[in-house]
Amino acid sequence: ALKLAYGIGQFINGQLAEHWSPRRMLAIGLLASAALNVVFGWATALYFLVFVWACNGYVQALGWPPTMRAAANWFPAGQRGRAIGLIGTGYQLGGALTFVVAGWAAHTFGWRGALYMPAVLLVLSAVQMWFFLEDAPKVPPVAAESAGNSTVLAPARSFRANLAITLGNPALWLVAVALCLLDACRYGFTDWGVTHLKEVSNDSVNLAAF
Repeated sequence: ALKLAYGIGQFINGQLAEHWSPRRMLAIGLLASAALNVVFGWATALYFLVFVWACNGYVQALGWPPTMRAAANWFPAGQRGRAIGLIGTGYQLGGALTFVVAGWAAHTFGWRGALYMPAVLLVLSAVQMWFFLEDAPKVPPVAAESAGNSTVLAPARSFRANLAITLGNPALWLVAVALCLLDACRYGFTDWGVTHLKEVSNDSVNLAAF
């Protein structure tokens, strides 16, 4: 449910990020995910849990599109590969760190700790985004381009025009299929790896997560 909702959210929010403030989208996504984590920890009914986790998948998809939009605003085309490479590396390192933090929290506070501790960190991150993230440089685009700090972006297109360009790009379809196959392996491991290690090796959840 989370994966399907996340994929739908990426598709929709990727278009919305062209028109909405990255700062607001990121802050809203972080706060909503924090709230849904807490609700999931309180709930007990299966179908309600599935619904809550699907909603969590959707709001988590409010993260990557506005991040890429802000990166495009801040970095000229010649520097975006390096900038996004650093962002992507940070994303992977942060993802690895969540296993350590959530594993420790579950071991220390019970399984709900793996939901509540990340929620606290998400709220802190949302506050940071809201007060410190600038959607784009304050320097006028022409002056910034001449200084080599930014690039002049194409005028914003309509939702329908963006959709047509997205779906009509064969290179994007190729990357999408490759990423789908990659993530089948990646999430197959990250979703079940801790459980597998805990059950096969009889480790504590803290050690298995680490």
